[in-house]
Amino acid sequence: MINENELKVFVSALGIADKELSAIQSKVYNYGFVNNSPYEVLTGGKYGGIVSEYLARFEEFSKVEFNSTKYKTFGKLSEAISSNKIDIFYNYYNLDTKYFKLDSLANISFVIASRIENNLLVNSVYSLSGKEVYVLKNSILEKYLNSLGGIDVKTYNDERDLKKLGSRDCFIVLDKESFNYYHESILDKYNVRYENVLSETYNFYVKNNDTFNILFNKYIQVLDPLEIKIVGLYNHKATIQAGTVLGHIAEYSLIFIALVGIIVFFGYR
Repeated sequence: MINENELKVFVSALGIADKELSAIQSKVYNYGFVNNSPYEVLTGGKYGGIVSEYLARFEEFSKVEFNSTKYKTFGKLSEAISSNKIDIFYNYYNLDTKYFKLDSLANISFVIASRIENNLLVNSVYSLSGKEVYVLKNSILEKYLNSLGGIDVKTYNDERDLKKLGSRDCFIVLDKESFNYYHESILDKYNVRYENVLSETYNFYVKNNDTFNILFNKYIQVLDPLEIKIVGLYNHKATIQAGTVLGHIAEYSLIFIALVGIIVFFGYR
């Protein structure tokens, strides 16, 4: 009932007609993404993370439905965006698009991390001048580092590449929440040497400048990005745990089926 009353207030204030609201409530909006923990991940058929919290709250608030589609690579996601196959995405990337930008108000906090035994003092990004530094390919952070000049910027593509870097002695620039997540596993031999916040924020991008755009944009402006992050991090952890359990169940089910098949085969010989 609370959400229904809130929706009425928003709709009235924005001048959205009942017919326009019904139109967006009857459509399923395609949301596209690439796994990027802890912001969003699809595992065991369950989608979760910080970004999922924005979408879940808006679904409950507006009765608008999202269909989340995971793309294996940034290239595949970029192709889908260029082909207008998706309606909305969350942008961590340095991506030129004709989609309309909606500010999530979420700051882009980043860290410079290195192996624990590395004794170089890093008191600013410029301390990395002349150094080889790794950052996520096609990301906003890669664009930022390249804009500074003087840094030998190298890139990694995904979690698998990041895991390989974890066994090396190098400098890595990552989103702060991403580092906090991976510090518990593949970057456990790394620590933070410097952290800062970019002047820009993470944004949603939507395909059309329509009623959905207006309502979603206004709704996310009243959310507290810190609360979203805290709840989203818990959501991400629960999603990973659920995916692991489901994965084990599927694995054991296949083993059971195989054993039954062997028993049946030899039973009829």
